Amino acid sequence: MENLKEEIIRFREEFWLFDIDIKNAVEVYHRFIRPSRNVTVVWDDSEGEVKAIIEAQDQKALWRLKTKFKTVFSSWIITPDNLSLEADFYHLLKRKKWAVATAESVTGGMIAARILNVPGASDILSESYIVYSNEKKISVLGVDPEVIDRFGVLSWETAMAMVEKLAEKSKVQVAISTTGIAGPAGGSEEQPVGTIYFGFIVGAAREAIKKQFKGSRNAIRKQATAFALGKVIQLCQEGRDNR
Repeated sequence: MENLKEEIIRFREEFWLFDIDIKNAVEVYHRFIRPSRNVTVVWDDSEGEVKAIIEAQDQKALWRLKTKFKTVFSSWIITPDNLSLEADFYHLLKRKKWAVATAESVTGGMIAARILNVPGASDILSESYIVYSNEKKISVLGVDPEVIDRFGVLSWETAMAMVEKLAEKSKVQVAISTTGIAGPAGGSEEQPVGTIYFGFIVGAAREAIKKQFKGSRNAIRKQATAFALGKVIQLCQEGRDNR
């Protein structure tokens, strides 16, 4: 049966979408793209980001849908065709001869782990710290305890302090920090489960971002991991990384 399927599906393209959830991606697709009997689109968000797999028996039919798909989803496609977030992240930093370090609280090393999925990751990955407790954010990274006391561990200020201390410590061009709450318990009205704060230093660009994700504990952590990789790619594409 698998061999028969391989014979029928002769052509395939894959796209990774950034900063859109699967529900909204499917809605956008059905709103702007007319379905074709000869082409199927399979949606997958098991790794945190949305992946669209386009399969067809006919190359021309695939090309037509691919062209329309890339136009409709141009705001969310940030990697070349058939290239995953982590692979594009790797190639981008390697071309620039840049290194990356991570200081992960809520993601617990998942960002570094995805980078390590790519063969040759040692070319770009300098080091990674799991600083889950406030104590380790202070003792390992050197975050001023007054920042945490004043603004809270879930804050733009703490995320930025983490990433600044990380970049200073690691001497890298790209630094990423995460702090947040993945649940299932511990959320509040002001900071519900799924609230994640990121700190980014990408060349000259410095930014702290708050995001709200939904799903299980692991799904939230995967979404945060995918967002972190995608945001670095986006900052480089926008040219904000220039020194």
